[in-house]
Amino acid sequence: MPRFFIETSLRSLSVGAEWVLPERVYHHAVRVRRLRVGDVLTLFDGSGDSWRATLRHIGKNGASASIDTHIPTPSENAFALTLALPLIAADRMDWVLQKGTELGVRAFQLLYSERGGHLNNERLTRRVEHWRGVMIAACEQCGRNTLPELLPLREMTEYLRAENSETLRVAFVVGGETSLSELLAKEREWNAAALLIGAEGGLSDTEKAIIGQAGWRSAHLGPRILRAETAAIVAVALTQAAIGGLDHAMLQRI
Repeated sequence: MPRFFIETSLRSLSVGAEWVLPERVYHHAVRVRRLRVGDVLTLFDGSGDSWRATLRHIGKNGASASIDTHIPTPSENAFALTLALPLIAADRMDWVLQKGTELGVRAFQLLYSERGGHLNNERLTRRVEHWRGVMIAACEQCGRNTLPELLPLREMTEYLRAENSETLRVAFVVGGETSLSELLAKEREWNAAALLIGAEGGLSDTEKAIIGQAGWRSAHLGPRILRAETAAIVAVALTQAAIGGLDHAMLQRI
C-alpha cells in the first residue's frame, strides 16, 4: 500500500472525514504513482501512528481522500540512537540519512569539523530542506511513522565537550581501544547512545584529545579503514542488532 507523509497533524480528523491532499502528496500519488479514485493509501504525520484513507476525488489540480481508520503502529525502539557526523559529500550524506532513517536512528547531529565540509547560510538552508525530504522519502518507503530529528549543525569541538551523563557516547577512531560489539556487550544499562563518526580524513588530533578528556568511549569497527558513510551505517546496524532495535517485538509507540 502506498504511503505518504503529511506535514500537518492528522489526529484531529475523524473517521469518514474527507480531506484535501497537500500539493506534494497529490503530485506524488496522482501524477507519479498514478493512483485512481477508490485506491487505498496510508498517511502518516510523523507522530508515530498512521491512517488508512481512500481516494474519493481527483481533479486537474488536486485530490481528496476520506479517512477510513486510525492505525496505532509501534515503529520505534525504546533505545534512543543519535548519529553524529561531519558534513561529507552530498550524495554520501543523502545515503547516510536514508539508510540511518531506515535503521531507526532517532536523531542526526551534523557537525562542522576540522576535516569536514562547510556550507554558507544560503546553501545550508537548501541542504537542510533537501535532507528532510530524504528522510521523509525513507520513512514512506520503509514503513516508519516517526520522522527522525535533524538537529541544528554544531561545531564538533563544542558537541564533544557538551555534558550528557544519560547517553552512552562512542567515538569511532582507527585503532580504538575496543570493538563496538565488545563495548555494547559490556554497556547494557543505557537507554540512549550517541555514535560519532569522523570525516573522510578522520578525526583531528585536537578532536581526539577532546574525546579522551570529555568522557567519550573510543571504539573501532574492525581491521579495515571504512569510508565515513560506510562506518556510519555499520555502527548503527551493529548497535541496533545489539540492543534489539531490529527485532519487531521490541518496537513501541513514542
